[in-house]
Amino acid sequence: MRVALEVAHEHGAVAQDLPALCVSLTLVAAGAIYAASVLRNLPERPWPTDRIGAWLCGLAAVWGALISPLAARETLFDHVLVHVLLGLVAPLLLVLAAPVTLALRALAAVPARRLAALLASPPVRVLLHPLVAAVLSAGGLWVLYTTPLYALAQPATPMAIVVDVYLFASGCLFAAAMIGSGSARVGFRLRLVLMIVVLGAHVVLGQRVVAHPPVVVAAGEATSDALLLAALAVAVDLVLIVVLWRRWTAASGGRGAVSSAGSALGGEVEAVRGDDEREPGQPEHPRGQDISEPVVSQVDAAEPDRQGEQRTDHDREDAR
Repeated sequence: MRVALEVAHEHGAVAQDLPALCVSLTLVAAGAIYAASVLRNLPERPWPTDRIGAWLCGLAAVWGALISPLAARETLFDHVLVHVLLGLVAPLLLVLAAPVTLALRALAAVPARRLAALLASPPVRVLLHPLVAAVLSAGGLWVLYTTPLYALAQPATPMAIVVDVYLFASGCLFAAAMIGSGSARVGFRLRLVLMIVVLGAHVVLGQRVVAHPPVVVAAGEATSDALLLAALAVAVDLVLIVVLWRRWTAASGGRGAVSSAGSALGGEVEAVRGDDEREPGQPEHPRGQDISEPVVSQVDAAEPDRQGEQRTDHDREDAR
């Protein structure tokens, strides 16, 4: 009987550690793939070190939310930190690291073209619209803290995993929609207004949790923790606003390099127009092109020209 209890306890411990092991392996794989892409990109175009740092910090934020002792979430304070790290901090850092832009530069022409076509597809465009992304991100936190969902999403439950995945995915969509290359299709003023609205929604949510905490949280505990939620969320929102403002001023200032941040998991795509990158009139490789002008259209548009050149050569040979 005792042996059976010990075996059952060991099986329970393994089952409990399995999600953490999967997350750890995923983070290691993400870091290794990013590093390999950077190394492959080095001979032609060195990758900025600040983006590498942003990627590492983003992975560290995910680790802190899901693997560190904070993941036990014994108090509302722990819940707040985990949700802010997963839904706001980590997505912002990962978008600033420009992983999709790095992939477009590191991949061969055909895979890069397929990736660009996927990112330009209608479903992805809808999800990356700033209004849709703002509703998904801010609305998710409101649903979590103002409904019974908070009581259901306790640690080591399937609902907690669903909530964590949703917060992370919606946070990445929101950051990419606000400072991503796809956001160039939407005016700066609209994105700025949406950022201010989301900031206000986070402040009101903090006040709402203070007045009406989740049923499993004591009223005294909720006061300071809810204010922490609002403060951290507002801090991340302000960083996003600053990044958005700086990139808009850089793009409208007529400088030689116009920066716009990445893709569905975001990042910057630089359209450098100076002579130091390529000769005048020489098209940039499809891997370095902004996904807001899909690579697939450029490659397809080039095919008739090649066929026309081939026909002209054959006509010249026949004339001779």
